[in-house]
Amino acid sequence: MKKFLLKMLEIYHGIPFKLQRWMTNDEAKSIEKNFSSLCDCVDKGGAYYVSYRIRPQTTDTANESIDISDNSRIGIVIQGPYFHGFTDESIRLYRKYYSNAIIVFSTWKGLPKEAEEVLKALDVIVVESEEPICLGRLNINFQIINSAAGVEAAIENGAEYICKIRSDQRMYHPMALSYLCALVNTFPLGDLAQNQDRRIVTVTMPYGNMFQPFYISDFFYFGKSNDIKKLFYISLDKRDKGGFSKGASKREMAEKDMAPESIFMRNFARLTQQPYDCTVKDYWGFVKNSLICINRNDVGLFWNKYSEKKDEARWNGYYDTREMKGEYSLYNFDFCNWLSLYTGELRYKEDYESLSEFVFK
Repeated sequence: MKKFLLKMLEIYHGIPFKLQRWMTNDEAKSIEKNFSSLCDCVDKGGAYYVSYRIRPQTTDTANESIDISDNSRIGIVIQGPYFHGFTDESIRLYRKYYSNAIIVFSTWKGLPKEAEEVLKALDVIVVESEEPICLGRLNINFQIINSAAGVEAAIENGAEYICKIRSDQRMYHPMALSYLCALVNTFPLGDLAQNQDRRIVTVTMPYGNMFQPFYISDFFYFGKSNDIKKLFYISLDKRDKGGFSKGASKREMAEKDMAPESIFMRNFARLTQQPYDCTVKDYWGFVKNSLICINRNDVGLFWNKYSEKKDEARWNGYYDTREMKGEYSLYNFDFCNWLSLYTGELRYKEDYESLSEFVFK
C-alpha cells in the first residue's frame, strides 16, 4: 500500500512537468519555471532556502564546447558495469570535451554486442575481466580488479596521467582534466612521501571525513599513471561483502578495514613509506604530504545513484539535514580545508583524536 501511495504521489508531482512539455518544446525552460516556483514556495515562510541544478542527460542538449586544451597524455579510466543511456552518454560527453584523451572502459565479460559497437565508434579501449568469486568487503574486489585492469590498459596506450571514475558517475566540467593536471603540477609532494611521482587528487566525502582516519573517497582519483597504478597494488580481500558498519566508530572502521576507502588509502600510505596508524595525526600527515582534496563540484562530478544525488548541499559540504550529534559532517577534506592544512593555517591538535570516536548508528 505504501509503495502504491508513493507511486501515486510521484505521478501527481510529474503532472506539471508533462503539461509544460506539452505546451512548449523547450524542456529546460519548462524545468526552470517549475523548479523556480517550487523553490519560491519552500523559501517563503520556511526555515530553509532551496535551489536546483539542471544537467544535460545527453550530448544533444549539452552546451557548446571548444577544444582549447591538449588531453592526449591523459587516460580516462571508466570502471564498472555498462549502464545503457548513461555510461555511453558520459563517454560521448568526454569525446566532446576532451576529444583526444585516451578513454578506457574497464568492465566485466559479457558486454552486449550493441555496447561494443557503440564504444568502438567512440574510439574507446574496452577491457573485460572475469568477475571475482569472492566479493570482498563492500565489493572491494570488483574495484581492485576492474580499476587495475583499466589503468594497465591506459598506461599501455601511452597515458601519463590517469583519471579513474566510476561508470555510474559523470564529469560535467569541460576543463576538468586541464584543472586536475594543473593541480598535480602546482603542489609538490611533501617531504614524507616516498616512491610517489606527484600528488593524487581526490574528491570530498559528506561524512565528516576530516576526523575519520584515511576515509578518502574511492569514487574518483587523478594523478600520474604510476601513482594511480600503485593505488591498486593490493591483495584481494577474502571476506564476504558485509554491510555498513553501524555501531563502529570512525577510528574502528579504519582499524578493522571496514571500508574500501580507508583500505586503499592506508595501503598507499604504507607503499609510500608514511605512518599509517589509524589516528587523526597520521591521517592528516598523509593528506598533507600525498593528496590534493577537492570538492566534487570543482569537476562537475555527478553520481546518478541513490536519493543523495538530489541532496547537493550535503555532498558539497554546505548543509546536512541528517547530521548526527558529534558527527561534524561538514568538516571534510575539500579544497578549502585541504589548502588550509597544506599551508599550515589548519594544524593538528591532539584533542581531535576524540572526534574519531564518533559511533555511526
